[in-house]
Amino acid sequence: MIIGMALLAGFVICINSSISLRVPLFQVAGKTIASGQSALVLSLEQGIGIVAGLSFASLIGHFKKSSFDYSDVLVSGLSLWDVSGW
Repeated sequence: MIIGMALLAGFVICINSSISLRVPLFQVAGKTIASGQSALVLSLEQGIGIVAGLSFASLIGHFKKSSFDYSDVLVSGLSLWDVSGW
């Protein structure tokens, strides 16, 4: 079970990294940014991901303090699903 989850996590990280590295290349090819700005784009992507992870962790901590039951998880998941547009 643990090895399977580790392999899945590694797969997700590889896919995410490949997508993150391709975004600046698409922007340079589409003449949206100069080639020197691609490092800035990658840095901003990583920074936004860190901020999002930290804010999500504090949000989960807040829910754990309050009554965190399965209905809260369901409502939170559905609201995030609605906001994200999936």
